[in-house]
Amino acid sequence: YEKNFLFLLMPLFFAQFVFAQQFEPNYDESKVPQFVVPDPLLTFKLKKVKNILTAFEIELGHLKSKEKEIFN
Repeated sequence: YEKNFLFLLMPLFFAQFVFAQQFEPNYDESKVPQFVVPDPLLTFKLKKVKNILTAFEIELGHLKSKEKEIFN
């Protein structure tokens, strides 16, 4: 019983450190870096995607590698 109670108290103890840093918003737009939107029709190897089948094959490869990374 005491171990369970200790596990319940630990998050409450460590929660105070999560909020220790004060949030300081950035209102100066000149400090915001320029965002460049990547071309959605380029592969990771910088080859141009010419049709939907090529895009599907590339995406399927990415999904399979991600699946292997997560579930292997």
